[in-house]
Amino acid sequence: MKKRFVLSTFLCVAFLFTMTTVASAWSYSDYSHGTYVPKQGDLERAHASNWFTTEVTFGLDSTNVTNILDYNNGGDNPGTVADNKKCYLTLDQTAKPENVLDLEISAYSIASNLPDPKFDLEINYVGVDVDESEVVALGSVSAQSYYMSTVWNDYRDGGSNDGGRIQAQFAMSAKGFSDYNNVVQETTYYGDNLGQW
Repeated sequence: MKKRFVLSTFLCVAFLFTMTTVASAWSYSDYSHGTYVPKQGDLERAHASNWFTTEVTFGLDSTNVTNILDYNNGGDNPGTVADNKKCYLTLDQTAKPENVLDLEISAYSIASNLPDPKFDLEINYVGVDVDESEVVALGSVSAQSYYMSTVWNDYRDGGSNDGGRIQAQFAMSAKGFSDYNNVVQETTYYGDNLGQW
């Protein structure tokens, strides 16, 4: 009897925490999107109950690292906006809703293994839902794999405009002004209903 109870409990818990996972990938053949932009990476999403996560994983190569560290030092950076300013690798995940007045999802948690990360959650649309999660690597990067995860509250109820997309973009940022030279890496769409992709 005890074995049946334990097995039943395990199956119920496993069912409650079952998550649907989907991954997308990008791959560039060159650095035309920026020498700081990883040439390869994945955007993965998983859903469970009334929340979901999006995670960007990517690897920096020696070209990325050399150029990012050069930006970190300031000096004659590409473009006039970045000249003589210390700039840092930035990755953000942004919800682009079908209806900007009713986002239906809201970012509430960020995690990353980037060095000395500075996290930021922002509201860019009308309302109280956080549509952007951001991490800035204030430490020195190296040629290795990194990730950034965002957990989103999911309030969708099936309305015709409850859907949208999540986009991840890399940039170099300097303290005191917004990101520049952004490149959209991968876009993933979410549907109108709670738990739908």
